Formats: sequence, structure tokens, C-alpha cells
Amino acid sequence: MKRALRWLVFLPVAAIAVVFAVANRHSVPFVLDPTGLLGDWAMQIQAPLFLIVFVSVMIGVVLGGCATWFGQGKHRRAAKKARSDARHARDEAAQVRAQFAALPLMSPPKH
Repeated sequence: MKRALRWLVFLPVAAIAVVFAVANRHSVPFVLDPTGLLGDWAMQIQAPLFLIVFVSVMIGVVLGGCATWFGQGKHRRAAKKARSDARHARDEAAQVRAQFAALPLMSPPKH
């Protein structure tokens, strides 16, 4: 089910990306000086528009993933502590069971 849903989402997105790439093959200047203060010293790249857009999206996905990963650090630490506490409680329970099993059995009181 998940695989079919994945393909159901992936195929239209891939088709749109291919159509976008074919429609935007012309080269455009990509300038890394939005203010124009550097003049001729500004770094300028000639690249197809679809390549600039795809690279920008990939950079955004990576930066968003990093931000999410750092933001969830407290949850990962809490889960690690909970696993450690659970392991400690299991070990302690096993020790108590072993001690209880080693106790001599008492005979019931006689009336």
C-alpha cells in the first residue's frame, strides 16, 4: 500500500519536473550580488534555469532537514534516557525475581 501511494505521488511530481526542465532549458545569469555594489567583482554563473531551481530546492531540503534534526535533539535525548531507564528497570526487576526465586518456600501455618 505504501509503495503504491509513493508511486502515486512520485510519478506526477517527476512528470512535472521533466516538463519544467524541458520548458526552461535556456541559460540565465545567476548573480551572487543582489545589491550590485560589487560591480564586475560579483560572481556570476550562466546555467539553465531548471538547474538553478532544482539545486535551490535541493539546498532548501537539506537545510530544512538539518534544522529539523537539530530541533528534535531534545526529543532524541529524552527517548535515549527513557530507553536507559526502561533497561535499568528491567534489570532491577530481573534481580528481584531472582532473589524471590531463591527464597526458601515457607510451609503453610498449621491450625
